[in-house]
Amino acid sequence: MIAFIALFFPALIMVFWKHSLCNEDSNWKNILPEYAFSVVLINLIAISILYFIFGSSGSLTEKLNSYLIFAWKYMFLSLAIAFVIPWLWVKCRPFCLLSKVEDDSATIMLKTDSSRELYLDLIRALSMLLVIFNHTGITGFMLYSVTTKSPLYPFYMFLSVACKPAVPLYWMVSGALLLPKEESIRSVYRHRVLRMVIVLMLFSFIHYGWQLLYGQVESFDIKYYFTKLYTSQFATAYWFIYSYISMLMMLPLLRIMVKGMSRQHFIYLFVIIVTMMGIIPILQYLVGQGELNMNSQLTGNLFSVNILYFIGGYYFADLLKKEEITSKKMIGWLIAGLIAIILTCLMTQYKINITGQSDEVHAQTFYNNLISIPTFALFYAARYICINYHPVKWLAKVIKVCGKASFGIMLLEEALRTQLSFIYSNLLPILHSLPACLIWILSVYLCGLLITLCLKKIPYIKRLI
Repeated sequence: MIAFIALFFPALIMVFWKHSLCNEDSNWKNILPEYAFSVVLINLIAISILYFIFGSSGSLTEKLNSYLIFAWKYMFLSLAIAFVIPWLWVKCRPFCLLSKVEDDSATIMLKTDSSRELYLDLIRALSMLLVIFNHTGITGFMLYSVTTKSPLYPFYMFLSVACKPAVPLYWMVSGALLLPKEESIRSVYRHRVLRMVIVLMLFSFIHYGWQLLYGQVESFDIKYYFTKLYTSQFATAYWFIYSYISMLMMLPLLRIMVKGMSRQHFIYLFVIIVTMMGIIPILQYLVGQGELNMNSQLTGNLFSVNILYFIGGYYFADLLKKEEITSKKMIGWLIAGLIAIILTCLMTQYKINITGQSDEVHAQTFYNNLISIPTFALFYAARYICINYHPVKWLAKVIKVCGKASFGIMLLEEALRTQLSFIYSNLLPILHSLPACLIWILSVYLCGLLITLCLKKIPYIKRLI
C-alpha cells in the first residue's frame, strides 16, 4: 500500500504539470521547485524498484546500505533532469506529446501518403514489439516457466498472455485496410497474392543463405530449399505469410460478405466463435481435466479465428462511426480484456497444476481462447486515443515510419534476434532476465527498423516490403 501511494501521487502530480506546462500561459518558474522534487522522487522510486527487485542480493540491511550509496551517485543526475526537463518542455513544446481535440471539426485520423489512418500504424508498431517478445522463449515470453518460486511469477505469466494479441492485431489492421477496397479477383492475385509469394520466396532464400553462412545447414541444395518452402518455413514468423496468402485468396468473397452483414451479424459471428472455440473448451477442461473433448465436427465448419480478426478490423475501423468511439466504452473493453487475460492465466496455472507441464508447447493451451477480447480492446483504445488526441508532428511521423516498417521488421526479426542475442547474455549478469530481455527486444526492433528503411530505398524491394 505504501509503495502504491508513493507511485500514485507523484504520477498524478506529473500529469497535472504536464497539462500546465503545455499551456502557453504557464509560468514554469513558479512550479519549478515542486516539479524538481517530483522528478527526484519518481527517479528514486524507479531506482528503488530496479535495485531491490532486480539488481541486489543479500540481507535487507545489506541491500539498504548499498542502495543508499547507489542512489546518492544518481542524486545530481536527478536534480539535473528536474531542472532541465521543464525548461526544454516549455521552450521546445514537442515534449507535450498529446493535446486534446476540442473542435469537432478537427480530427486526429491523420491520413498518411498511403491513405492509412495513424492509429493503424500505431497498432502495427506496437504489435511488432509484442511479436518479438513472443519469440523470446524462457528469457522473456515463457520466463514464468523457469521462475516458479519467484514472487514475480504471476506477473511473468500475465506478460506472457498479454503479448498474444500481437498477431490478431495484425489481422485486424489488414482487414481494416483491405476489406473496404474494390478490386477484381485478377487484381487481387496479380498485385497482392503474387507480391506475397515473391516476398516469401525471396526472404526464405535469404534465410537459407544465412543458415548456410552460420553452419546451420551443411551445403546448398535447391531441392531442399523448395521442399522446405513448400512443406514448412524458414523462419518462425513466416507462418503468417502462408496464412496471409490464403486469406488473400478468400478476400474477394469476404468483401462481398461483410458488405451484406448488419451489426447483428458481426456480433453473432463474434459470439459464436468465442463461445465454440473459447468458452466451451475452457468449461470442458474444468469438468473433465483434459479427458472430455467436444466432437471436432461441431467446429469443423466454423470460420477460423483469423477470419474473425480480419472481419473484426473492418467492423471496428469502418462500421463503427467516430462518434460511437467513447471513453466509457473504451474503459469497458479494457476491463473486459484485463479480465480475459486474468482468466487465461488462471486456466493456464490450473492446467500446470494438473499436468505438471509448464513448457512452451503444453502451457499455451488456453492462450488463444479469450485473447480476442483484449485484442478488440487494444484496437478500440488505439482508435479512441487517435480520435481524441493530437500527437506532435515528430511523434506522428515516428509512428507512421514504424508502422510502415513493421512488415520488413517481421521478415528480419528471427535472424536479428539470433545475431543480437549477445546483448541479453551480456546484460543478464548485471540485470534481471526480464529487463535484459526487453533491452534485447528493443535492440532487435531498432536494427530491423534501420535495415528496413534502407531496403525501402531500393526501388523494387520498396514495393515488396
